[in-house]
Amino acid sequence: MTKNAAYRRSFTLVEMLVVVTIIALIAGLVLPNVMGGLEKSKRDTAKAQIKVLDDAVLSYYLDMKEHPRTLDDLVKSPGSSAKWNGPYLKSGAIPKDPWGNQYLFEQPGQDGRSYDIYSYGKDGTSGGQKNDADIGSWYEEE
Repeated sequence: MTKNAAYRRSFTLVEMLVVVTIIALIAGLVLPNVMGGLEKSKRDTAKAQIKVLDDAVLSYYLDMKEHPRTLDDLVKSPGSSAKWNGPYLKSGAIPKDPWGNQYLFEQPGQDGRSYDIYSYGKDGTSGGQKNDADIGSWYEEE
């Protein structure tokens, strides 16, 4: 093989830069859509988990004739009551929200509700917009 033939089979620096630039442009267009979809799926997961917790609270209420004091009452008997028929969650544990935080439970809830189950969302603080917005049992389906 001659030196000239080996040179023709290799990429030049300009060709490599063009390929890297094209890959960067494609990643710049695709990545925001993928990340947006990931955050939407986390919010959807939180809504589904809150629904499961809400159903467990209802089951607890039907057995005990009162709402639980904490979410832990759904998986551990709150005392020596013979009416407790738990655990009320199939997993036997309270899940964490998709961002790794505990779900919050307040009794009584806001605006006249008996209780609220909620997550502070991605930012982990009250309030927020879009992906950082709170997700709770009182929200209507979007």
